[in-house]
Amino acid sequence: MNETPEPLPEFLAEPSRIGTEISVTGKWVPTQQGGRFRKTEESQEMLAEWEDIHAGARAHDGVLSTEINHAVGEDAVLVHH
Repeated sequence: MNETPEPLPEFLAEPSRIGTEISVTGKWVPTQQGGRFRKTEESQEMLAEWEDIHAGARAHDGVLSTEINHAVGEDAVLVHH
């Protein structure tokens, strides 16, 4: 996994809060453009990493739902808690 040193835009830097609910959304962008991301080794690494995070989130009483949307597009995966 590669992390960019660039800061997140303001609208992504802070979790959104609706009443007592906090919504966290992330986007995983592959290092290589093109092709079918779901079939790559990098995709499997991403899924394993996010499944660890989701397991912890699901175990917390305060988390209502958590999902990975692998079908957002060829070049991104949406993760929402």
